[in-house]
Amino acid sequence: MRKAGLWICIALFFGRVLGQALTAIYAPPGLPPMDAWYSGLVPYPVLLPIQICLLMFLSLVAYDHSRGEGRLLQRTRRVSKALRSAAFLYAGVMIARYLVATTLGDTPHWYSGGLIPVTFHLVLATFLYLAGSSQRGQ
Repeated sequence: MRKAGLWICIALFFGRVLGQALTAIYAPPGLPPMDAWYSGLVPYPVLLPIQICLLMFLSLVAYDHSRGEGRLLQRTRRVSKALRSAAFLYAGVMIARYLVATTLGDTPHWYSGGLIPVTFHLVLATFLYLAGSSQRGQ
């Protein structure tokens, strides 16, 4: 189930990247506006290639985990624990960021705090957790 979870996280993140790209290019009426897709910390022309590279890297990690071998499969309890700890820290920071942005801002909570980016940061945190849990250091 954990291996499938890695691929599910990749599919969800791919959907986010695709949705944002479609919004940037076509601005379809059924998708949220571009401002809702990202926080603006990184300009979109820079963000898109980063997201594509991240998707490729995540796919390599999931592939190694699916095979049960490879360079991107953690083999020690220490690495496994570090990945799970990083996942909790990452998720906590994203939740705190969302809460701060929504309580200090004057726009609706779902918009100003970047609900779409925060949700998908949580998907990436879940990926980290699953990657750290799939072998349990064996």
